[in-house]
Amino acid sequence: MKGGDEEGQVNCIATDNTSDLVFAGLDNGLIEVIDIKTNSIVKSFKGHERVANIQTNCTISSNKFFTVGNDGKLKAWDIRKYECLNEVLAHKAKFGDAGLALCGLPSMNIIATGILLLYIRWC
Repeated sequence: MKGGDEEGQVNCIATDNTSDLVFAGLDNGLIEVIDIKTNSIVKSFKGHERVANIQTNCTISSNKFFTVGNDGKLKAWDIRKYECLNEVLAHKAKFGDAGLALCGLPSMNIIATGILLLYIRWC
C-alpha cells in the first residue's frame, strides 16, 4: 500500500462493522483507512514510529479505533476525525520488533495488548 511518499507492507487489518471502511496497519507505522466500495484510500497518516497493529471498536456509543506499535505506544483514535485521543506507553523498547497483539472487549470498555498482556479500561 502507498500512503503519501512512503510505501509499506500491510501488517494487519481491521474492519468497521458500521461502514465500508477497512483499517490497515503498515510495517512502516502508517495507518491507512480504505473504502472497500471505491477501493480507495480515504486517509493515510503516521500512527507509530514502527509497525502498527489495529483493533476497531465501532459502536453507537464509541467511535474509536485502537492501535499499538513496536514503538511501545497504545493509542486511541477518533474514527471520525482520525485524531489521537489518548496515548499510553504500553511496552518497553526491549521488545524490539517482536509482534504485538491487540484485542478489545467493547462491552466492558477494555483493550488488551502485548507480549505481557496489559489491560486498560477505556471509559
